[in-house]
Amino acid sequence: GKPSDFTRFRQHAHEISQDDYIVQTRIAGDYTYSATAVTQSIQPGQSLNTSRVPQGRVLSILIAEQTAYMGISWAAQNVSPFTGGEMTFDEPVPNRAGHKLLEALATFKIRLFPGLRALDLGAAPGAWTEILRRRGVWVTAVAPREMYDWLQVDPFIQAVPVTAEEYLHQCDTTYDLLLNDMIVAAQDSARLMTAYAPHLRPGGIALMTLKLRMHDPRRLMDHTLRILRKAYTIVAVRQLVSNRKEVTLYLRR
Repeated sequence: GKPSDFTRFRQHAHEISQDDYIVQTRIAGDYTYSATAVTQSIQPGQSLNTSRVPQGRVLSILIAEQTAYMGISWAAQNVSPFTGGEMTFDEPVPNRAGHKLLEALATFKIRLFPGLRALDLGAAPGAWTEILRRRGVWVTAVAPREMYDWLQVDPFIQAVPVTAEEYLHQCDTTYDLLLNDMIVAAQDSARLMTAYAPHLRPGGIALMTLKLRMHDPRRLMDHTLRILRKAYTIVAVRQLVSNRKEVTLYLRR
């Protein structure tokens, strides 16, 4: 529709002062009107100064294929401390998957200590395993594909060349950390994580990505989280800058 169509959402914000919320609009693909036009139709008085730090609440809008997706959050949960929302790290990574783990550790404020034991499911080619090893973590890397050459000679990495499903029946170790960035259906990944929960110490943490490649991601998310709650406390769910059609979950047993 027209930008003026969005003004109906102001009815839900009539008790909020103009200084207590800010609108952020993003447009994916072609759309008749600009993001600025949409923003101004909802909050005509909003400053377009991008250096302004939002206070109070943020109304986020994404317009894609003639559909508008909207969400409300507190500014403290929404605003990135990194310029343009892009996280930058001095630490090199061998592929994009590595950025997902670095960003997750920073976002969830997770500190890893030497001597911890981690189980990395679907580890190949090894970006997450490498990041763990730099922090002194002992890693069991499970994947039917080969790891990077330099990881294959690391004495503190146990490479297990089988699938995560196959290793479940062999696993006899209790871990401090469980990781899963496998490209599998979200429900299947959640069931596998639940099956591995007895191999994670009480209070141990898990990081996983959920692939949301279907027409109804909300329904998929609801179903998947119900599965995970059988074994974990879901500490946080975030779509990180480094995620692509997926979200990152922070779990605790």
